[in-house]
Amino acid sequence: MKDAFRFLIRTPRFTVACALITALGVAMSTLLFAVIKATLIDPWPYDGAERIVTIRANYPDAGRERFALWSAPEVLDLARQTQVFDAVIAGVAEPLTQMVQ
Repeated sequence: MKDAFRFLIRTPRFTVACALITALGVAMSTLLFAVIKATLIDPWPYDGAERIVTIRANYPDAGRERFALWSAPEVLDLARQTQVFDAVIAGVAEPLTQMVQ
């Protein structure tokens, strides 16, 4: 430990470079976390967003796992028959490759 401290004192340019690189690493890590948190962790600007759920159906025989495929009557039945959810909504999600073409 003493040798490392002596080396840092004897080489001020190296010491400054190490300090700047460390500061840059901390700043970049903080920035990356802030971006990931804003886009992936807290993406919903709604009150009670932690209570939003997605219901997905699995069709492993058809090669569709974790696929949300519900017909309009099924969504309406779910909305009418459940007391678990405050509201039920449906939407259409398409793979990005189909949207770009």
